[in-house]
Amino acid sequence: MLKKVKLLVPALLLSSVITGCTSLEQGSPETVEVQTVPAGADVYVNGDKVGQTPYQLSLGSRVTTRVRVEKDGYRSKTVMVSPKDNANSQDVVKFGPLYELGYYQDLTPNPIDVDLVPNEVPTSRSGDQYAEMARLITEIDQQRENGQISPAEHKYKMDRLLEYYTN
Repeated sequence: MLKKVKLLVPALLLSSVITGCTSLEQGSPETVEVQTVPAGADVYVNGDKVGQTPYQLSLGSRVTTRVRVEKDGYRSKTVMVSPKDNANSQDVVKFGPLYELGYYQDLTPNPIDVDLVPNEVPTSRSGDQYAEMARLITEIDQQRENGQISPAEHKYKMDRLLEYYTN
């Protein structure tokens, strides 16, 4: 029994040192909200899928992280979440454990709010805008009739399309 305890103590010390080093490199965990309109977009962190919106990420407060949201029928959006000096960093010499854990910085943006752009919204104007708009409205209406999108998504897509053509 004593032999097992002698082996267990160094193992516990080693694991605490290893996890402590990770905390010092990445900073303390900070929660970042990811929200999209419409909801239900896939969330990727540094290329790995982690969930769907609305979603809460736990990110290290000292590292820059690439967050991408994707949803079928919409353009994907990538946001870089980076540490930025906060109110704790004003007129203070930053050092020691507080600095290492990210006490003087907050991740921004937080929350991440993304209004997804429907694929149907053009990226440039064509010669006959009325014909183009009519074709796109018909396409969005067909998606609704076929059950590919919900009534709320139909309204959202139509609003974004009309906003594009009226501005």
